Amino acid sequence: RRPSARRSQCGAGDRGSIAGLRRVQPGRGPCSALTARRAGDARGRVIEVRERMTLAELAGQLRALGVAREEVLVAARDSALRARVGAAGATIEGYLYPTTYCVSLDATVPEILRQMVDTFEARWRPAWNARLDTLGLSRDEVVILASIIAGEMPLADERFEVASMYYNRLTRGMRLQADPTVVYALGERRRLTFADYRVASDYNTYTINGLPPGPIAEPSTESLEAALYP
Repeated sequence: RRPSARRSQCGAGDRGSIAGLRRVQPGRGPCSALTARRAGDARGRVIEVRERMTLAELAGQLRALGVAREEVLVAARDSALRARVGAAGATIEGYLYPTTYCVSLDATVPEILRQMVDTFEARWRPAWNARLDTLGLSRDEVVILASIIAGEMPLADERFEVASMYYNRLTRGMRLQADPTVVYALGERRRLTFADYRVASDYNTYTINGLPPGPIAEPSTESLEAALYP
């Protein structure tokens, strides 16, 4: 049985809400606070992390806000932040939860990424930890698989079927042969050619066995659920 996909009506990014801090005048009622939550802060920057977005794409988006691309990539390799989420890969790719954020104008890049990681941790459900034990997988492995599922762009009900297909391949010792991993290995989104499937990369699941060394994109709660409950 699949878990129900109930959404909180006041969670970050739900129903138009934007994750982040707000300035609310003392004495104002709850309606004022809710309006501020949905509208964001005009003195801040709005950053949208979309499902399937890669770290490199996020860095490109932040560049439009005056943030150097390399600064984002360096901050994403921070060892303490990777250890915090248990990321075995070289960066925190996969743990920058996809939603819309409002960050202050003076926020540093590490602070921005930490806010995204905090949102991932807030969305990770405690019950999922027990499910990891049942599957015999680490959280990082589930996040990797969820990112590949997200990359396939399945319809909502098809995510669980896509997850089942990948689990079956892993169980049988077959290669995943997932096109999104080839796209990630190439570093650009375009129509794949026959030669592309032979690109030498630890992320190309047409040439490697098992899972790639890290996530290839930012998975949503729905993709995480599919990876946990195929």
